[in-house]
Amino acid sequence: MRNWIQEGEQLKAAVHFTVGRICQKLGEDHRKEFSRQTVAAITETTFRQCDIFAKDLEAFARYFYS
Repeated sequence: MRNWIQEGEQLKAAVHFTVGRICQKLGEDHRKEFSRQTVAAITETTFRQCDIFAKDLEAFARYFYS
């Protein structure tokens, strides 16, 4: 069985990679550059928001099936 912490870190790394690629593409399109700190902040905000969505969905599912 895989460790939950490892899975969370792998997911966060995947989100970070994806955010980095999106920022790189947008930067090229608009001739701007995103700092590593900016990419990290966007990643953290995205990850936390997804966690909130997941908890809300879980609560809704519990209510719906109760």
